[in-house]
Amino acid sequence: MTTPPPEPDLDFLKRRCAALATRMERLKDEHRDEKSRLLFSLISVDDALLRTRAWLARVDPEASGLPPGEVVRQLLDQVGSVGELLQLRLREFDVRPLRLLDGHPDTEVADVVELWPTREAEPGTVLEERRRGFLLGAEILRRAEVVVAVEPPPGSGIPAPRDGKEPGRDARRARSHARSARSTARRVRRLQHG
Repeated sequence: MTTPPPEPDLDFLKRRCAALATRMERLKDEHRDEKSRLLFSLISVDDALLRTRAWLARVDPEASGLPPGEVVRQLLDQVGSVGELLQLRLREFDVRPLRLLDGHPDTEVADVVELWPTREAEPGTVLEERRRGFLLGAEILRRAEVVVAVEPPPGSGIPAPRDGKEPGRDARRARSHARSARSTARRVRRLQHG
């Protein structure tokens, strides 16, 4: 004669399921925190590249003893390529940089760290990113730090904007940055597609 199996202890099973669900949520939180720490450390590499690129764009090769302009441009392209590759890797984790240059800073995602008097850009326009901001999915991973154009005070000696035929230094720098970014993007695409 066989005995029927014992009735399962439903309260015990409910407590066990609740404990497992709690443990799973804790592990998910730990994993998310670990991922955020890893990604945040990768972003510091992007910061270094951004500062290097900005410095190289401003440097006077003759006064600094650096190689002629063509070598400096090649170095700028190389640094830009490294930055693009790093950003491709970050995108694998759904991390995207905020694109703020030449726009107006959103106080939800950016802090203005310096005001730059100029007539070459509209007041309120982002002229430079000191620290790039990033999104993780739809959430802010890190706020940006930006330099914003302001109207120069009267009598400051800052010349009026040009008629568009010959851009000023700020406009030339922005166009050069855009050309370099397009060149870098083409190079990265070629590397990806062999």
